[in-house]
Amino acid sequence: MKRITYVFICYLNNNIYLLFILFIHFIAHSFFSSLPDTDPSRGPHFTGCRSREQETFRCWWSAGTFQNLTEPGALRVFYQTKNALSEWQECPDYTRTLENECYFNKTYTQIWTSYCVQLRSVPQNITYDEACFTVENIAGPGDWHTAVNLWFVY
Repeated sequence: MKRITYVFICYLNNNIYLLFILFIHFIAHSFFSSLPDTDPSRGPHFTGCRSREQETFRCWWSAGTFQNLTEPGALRVFYQTKNALSEWQECPDYTRTLENECYFNKTYTQIWTSYCVQLRSVPQNITYDEACFTVENIAGPGDWHTAVNLWFVY
């Protein structure tokens, strides 16, 4: 009986230890992912794209350390689909309630279609960042305001 009790206590302690490690990992990840990008050379870049239901999606960006590009409209998102020989088009809807967000409604979203998005400074005609993905690659639950890593297809 003593040995069974000892095994049970070790098993219980290991599970508590595992839960504690997972808790610490979650807290650390939440804390560090909310910090601003500390790379002093990091310019404008996409911070993520996400689709909750594969019918719409959103992309977010940051001006990084380029303070001259923090005003609304200083950076713009352009997109192109890879299924057709399409031209680059500007973001269909810049969200007014959330800064630095481009929203693609059902009209602009198709699964199994490759999208490329570019972050540009239109007046200077500079492309700062580009990402390519399919909607199913960026699908998943989550808060719209939480930026997620992009999965690059190309």
